[in-house]
Amino acid sequence: MHDTRIGWDTTAAAGSDEDDSHASRLRALAVRMAGKAGHEEIVAESHRRLKEYLAGNKRVLSGDLLPSVLVVVDTGTQEDYEAVKVYYLDTSNPVDQRLSALAALGHAKDTDLLRETLAFALTDDVRNQDVYIVVSAVGSNSFAGDLAWKWFQDNYDLLLARYLAATNYIGELMELSTSHFVGSERAVEIEEYFATKDTAKYSRSIEQTVERVRTNTAWFETDRENVREWFANN
Repeated sequence: MHDTRIGWDTTAAAGSDEDDSHASRLRALAVRMAGKAGHEEIVAESHRRLKEYLAGNKRVLSGDLLPSVLVVVDTGTQEDYEAVKVYYLDTSNPVDQRLSALAALGHAKDTDLLRETLAFALTDDVRNQDVYIVVSAVGSNSFAGDLAWKWFQDNYDLLLARYLAATNYIGELMELSTSHFVGSERAVEIEEYFATKDTAKYSRSIEQTVERVRTNTAWFETDRENVREWFANN
């Protein structure tokens, strides 16, 4: 990154600790967004730094920056994906950083890797309470399409049995797997899917999700021409 006001490394700021905190968050956001957009220098530097980090040089990546770098690297090849997965599976790593790696697996661009990630979420290597991390990442991934929603439907009975004591979690997974839905027909699709199921304990989640889809659809239909015009002129 060429902007010397941010850079890759945390340095002692001339201002307050609060200013340094803002810089750390901005650094992480800039790396994540530029890397996911395919900025060659950011992608290459992310790979270099993660390789050094995994080799034992923990100073090359701050705790704030590691999650972003994991996401950038995971959008690459099968080898990159496996490197992130190995980091997650290493129980000697800090829990928060392992969970960042787990989330990063859901940011892959390859649909086969995303299917693998969703299947991995149901293995013994992922705690029940952490499954939502995977579903959230895949559900919001623009390369995933309806993979998370299909996974939810295909595994509904398994999920219901697994979360029998906390069925409200089913509602949360449903919300996350449909977070990208737009279109009145998608709202109807959700309603029809659950029409024959006992949803008493998470009916509110379904209602909120359907309402969100219809609200987003109304906004899209009302403002899409204005948005298209703005992008055309800016």
